[in-house]
Amino acid sequence: MVARFRIFHTTIFKNPENVDGIVKACVCLHNYIKKAEQDTLVKRYCGSSFADADVNGTLIPGEWRNEAPSQSALRSITESKRRIRTRNHTQNATTYRDYIKQYVNSDIGSVPWQDLAINKYLLKLLTIIKNI
Repeated sequence: MVARFRIFHTTIFKNPENVDGIVKACVCLHNYIKKAEQDTLVKRYCGSSFADADVNGTLIPGEWRNEAPSQSALRSITESKRRIRTRNHTQNATTYRDYIKQYVNSDIGSVPWQDLAINKYLLKLLTIIKNI
C-alpha cells in the first residue's frame, strides 16, 4: 500500500486516532478497488506482476518494490544493512511491533503457509548476511 498511497511515504504527524482512521480508510479503499478489478481483464490499480508471488516456493519480487520510497520501512535488507544496529526507534514503535507480532503468531492472525514461507526467507537472509 505504500506504493499506492503517498501518505505512507513518510511519518504521519497526526493524532493517533486520526492516523488509525487514515490507515483504515486506505485499507478499505485498497480492498474496494482490488475487489472491483477482480473480474476485469485489465487491472490498472495492481497488475498481475505488482504483488510478490510464490512460484514453486521461490519468492518473485513484485513491481511494488520499485515504487516504494527508498527511505520507507519496506526497503530491502541489503539496502538498510548499515542501519541495522542503530536501534533508533521509539517505545511506541516497539509496542506496536510487539502487538503485530503477537497477532500474526496467534491462532486468529496466522495463516497456514506463513511458517514455511518465513523459514525459506530466513535461509536466504542468512546467506545474504554471511556474504556481507
